[in-house]
Amino acid sequence: MLVKSKTNIKQVLEKIHNLPALPAIADEAMRILNDKDSSKNDVVKIISKEQSFISKILAIANSPIYGLRKEVSTLSFAVFVLGLKEIKKVVFALAFLESFKMVKDNHFNPEAFWLHSFVVGNLSRKIALDLDIMNSGEAFIAGFLHDFSVSVIHRDFKSEFVEIHEVVSNGATFTYAEKELLGLSHTEISKIVLDNWSFPDILVDAIVNHHKPSLANYDKELTAVVHLADYITNTFEIANCSWDKDFEIDESVIETLRFSNMDSLTEFTEKYREFINEQIASIRNLV
Repeated sequence: MLVKSKTNIKQVLEKIHNLPALPAIADEAMRILNDKDSSKNDVVKIISKEQSFISKILAIANSPIYGLRKEVSTLSFAVFVLGLKEIKKVVFALAFLESFKMVKDNHFNPEAFWLHSFVVGNLSRKIALDLDIMNSGEAFIAGFLHDFSVSVIHRDFKSEFVEIHEVVSNGATFTYAEKELLGLSHTEISKIVLDNWSFPDILVDAIVNHHKPSLANYDKELTAVVHLADYITNTFEIANCSWDKDFEIDESVIETLRFSNMDSLTEFTEKYREFINEQIASIRNLV
């Protein structure tokens, strides 16, 4: 297959390394997320800096995602009923959403992209909880950011992004097209960007290897959970992403997540169809 042009990989790497630092509010959210001594007041202080966050957090707290019986009408009550872990990861997601405003075009729909990101993040968290895996907070963030670098390609490599879609429309996979036109896949770009932003190794590893969790070095369970969440959205064709149209299950997740066989994994995934549908209406108000 003939590719129209190929960007010099050195130029690509220079551009990626020169990306702006992690947005201030996201950086602060990340700091508090990793600080075991942070308090409710610390979180409320961050939220108060972005007034738009308050209404969105209240909408999240009252959504079917948490199934609370009593209406949450104040920020302090939201922090109380959801707890610090949940509020921190919600603030982190909203910070990214606010900081990376993107323009819709023929090849990229920001609303669909962030909807997919939120669904995979929340689904990763739910699966981790259901399987008694410790890192449910990390599962949300890794799931939410699993395809983050796709937005980086769209924003910073516009012409290559269009060419990638043209190559894919002729039958190639996205990974092939990315490597031919950029010299790197979006997962490799994720590693460069997130390392520059000093993300914890466990998160970078899960994000970079979410297509192939068997290659994970730090936490194969966490990476397998994100992979499975992404797989479920594609299997059900609900909040799925065109970037994953060639998605294939890595069967190592069967053993990693302690399923007896592929049939038992398929049976397990089926119960999340309603969970995803319930989320979508709530998440659309955020993106």
